[in-house]
Amino acid sequence: KYLIIFQNDKELRPTGGFLTAYAIFKVNEGIITIERSEDIYVLDDSISKKEKAPEPILKYLPKVPDFNLRDTNLSPDFQESMKTFRELYETAERYVEVDGIIALDTHVLVSVMNILGDIQVGGKTYSVKVDSRCDCPQVIYELEESADRPIQDFRSTTRKSIIGDLMYEIMNKAFSSSPKLYWGPLIQTAFTEIAQKHILFSLNNKFS
Repeated sequence: KYLIIFQNDKELRPTGGFLTAYAIFKVNEGIITIERSEDIYVLDDSISKKEKAPEPILKYLPKVPDFNLRDTNLSPDFQESMKTFRELYETAERYVEVDGIIALDTHVLVSVMNILGDIQVGGKTYSVKVDSRCDCPQVIYELEESADRPIQDFRSTTRKSIIGDLMYEIMNKAFSSSPKLYWGPLIQTAFTEIAQKHILFSLNNKFS
């Protein structure tokens, strides 16, 4: 069972991006199923007792007094950041024990959608076609526009929820398809993304 974290690299943080959404999936006898996919704010809100935010957060995000999961990637060392993430994650009411954490960024999102095609979320179509408003993939423009939209409450999940829903639909389309339809190109793409550090791993080794 694994926890996937989506890092939005349009909101830069030390490990490569702001932790915006997560999903939990399990592999059982070759069958992959998605147990949950939602906004990181939902997971953060399930932590009842929070510590005071560390100095970097208090300095640059003065309206965020508490230490949240979405802000735990303060070290460029991914393993160190995920150690902090795990410690806080284990105090969440929505905690689920996992065998490892995998982080993905927007480069992976575009690469996978190049294979899977357009994705429908909430009646809206997201694609990798170039959007003239930004000269970038339309899905990236929508994510940036959503992230930059002014909000009254910094805890609002409205601007982030798109990513959790998008993750779910992408994973569902990939995992529910016939292996011969997408899996070959997806595996080849995964190796490339891993080599370029767009996919990061922090896996538990029970034999060490």
